[in-house]
Amino acid sequence: ISDTIMEPLEELLAADAYTEAALSMKNVPKSIDNMDPENSFIQILGSIPFAPDVTAHSIIAVKNPKDPREKWKDGVVSYSSAHIENVASELVVHSGHSTQSDPETIEEVRRILLEHLEIDDQ
Repeated sequence: ISDTIMEPLEELLAADAYTEAALSMKNVPKSIDNMDPENSFIQILGSIPFAPDVTAHSIIAVKNPKDPREKWKDGVVSYSSAHIENVASELVVHSGHSTQSDPETIEEVRRILLEHLEIDDQ
């Protein structure tokens, strides 16, 4: 392991490890912090464009697609927060937040993978 990693670790362990570790972790964002749309990290991350060689697709779960679009949400995230501009495709599925086991979601992931497999084979 490099000195860049080991030296600070050795210093931390030589000091009062609990106090030092607690202080060093005080301002580290937690997962719940990154769920707030007002969080500066999330705002900056959302403003970064996709790399030119990345093709992005979006699958957005909506519990009640019969509602007006401004009320769409999956039970946790609103459509307006999940929607990303300039993606190659966007599919809205009738599902709750954990949509990964929904047949429509699985089929869309399959479609995207096959599409990109064909592109890479050319």
